[in-house]
Amino acid sequence: MVELTEYTLVVLVSALFAVASIATYGAFSGLESRAEMESSFSTLETLATAALQNGSSKETILFPQSVLSCGGGKLGLASASANLTVKLPLDCDFRFAVSSGAHMVQFSYRPPSLSAEVS
Repeated sequence: MVELTEYTLVVLVSALFAVASIATYGAFSGLESRAEMESSFSTLETLATAALQNGSSKETILFPQSVLSCGGGKLGLASASANLTVKLPLDCDFRFAVSSGAHMVQFSYRPPSLSAEVS
């Protein structure tokens, strides 16, 4: 009887550790996705600003699965984990569905608007 109780406790504690591990992984993977999104968006904002100053800019950026858009002077990056926008001092009109992974982004500024290419 003691062995059965001991065995049951070991199995229950193991199951609790497994559930806690899965819950922790789920919580941190969501934070990681958000951090990746914010990093990509910060780079996009810097590239857009550089294009305003230099006429064009391009860089390879690591994206989560998301949508890159710009309309009415608002640059945005939206995914399941976040929706980020920033106001730009110019007009723009583009929208790209971006798959997860590294993509080359090129911004071009031809007054009065900003355009983009993603490959």
